[in-house]
Amino acid sequence: MLCENIGIPFMTPEIFASYDHNSIFQGKSIPIIPAMKDLVDKLENNDKYFNPFTFYSEQEQDTQRKEEYLKNKKEIMHQLQNIIKNGKSFLIMMVGSPASTKSSLADQIIGNLTKDKNKHHSSTVKLSYDQFDGSKILFKKEFAKAITNKMNIIVDNTNKSASEREKWIKPAKDAKYEIIAIHLDFPKPVIMHLNDMRNKDITVTTTLGNTPNHSNIPDVAIHTYFKNFEPIDINKENMDHLYQITYLDLSEKCYREKFLTF
Repeated sequence: MLCENIGIPFMTPEIFASYDHNSIFQGKSIPIIPAMKDLVDKLENNDKYFNPFTFYSEQEQDTQRKEEYLKNKKEIMHQLQNIIKNGKSFLIMMVGSPASTKSSLADQIIGNLTKDKNKHHSSTVKLSYDQFDGSKILFKKEFAKAITNKMNIIVDNTNKSASEREKWIKPAKDAKYEIIAIHLDFPKPVIMHLNDMRNKDITVTTTLGNTPNHSNIPDVAIHTYFKNFEPIDINKENMDHLYQITYLDLSEKCYREKFLTF
């Protein structure tokens, strides 16, 4: 009765013992007997419910999404290299929930530019509120310094609203920067799952490679992002390019196994 009143899925020991609990992680369907139907329906519509195998299976069957991801992966680096070769500077606006692998992707972009054999890159700096213990004043000061020095800049915050993004787009545009937004757009249950994995001893795979994980984030920060997120309008926000990342790279065997069984 208590579980029913507060909306928590409940299963008696008899029902719980009636199916193979490992089936979820092996991709097998759970037998739906009448007494379990309500429970399964509640789980599948619960914000915290997430079946990693189902997500992985559906994602891999979506060939169009995978092909678009691979195309974006190449185009991001190609675009940045062209901007630099043309003697311009760029501002990359990372957009996405906490725990969506934004920081890892930003680090990989910098690493790949540094390894560019043609050495046409200039200095690239990644700036985030976390670097300054949440101080927006210090962040703004460093951002202004980077603009003055014509450095390439990656803004590694959630950038969930148009007004937040405008704070960095306007001064960059005034300085003739090219503006690129990279939106890591994953459903909230996926983000919650990734966040739970952050404090485990694993490596997180991003669109451009592997980087070590970070400590996990309070759930409220993720809920707040999804509640207040404003979709990107590339024209109204005066951006030059927008890359939408909806495919989670699980190509590394170790990470894939952890993702599926965690």
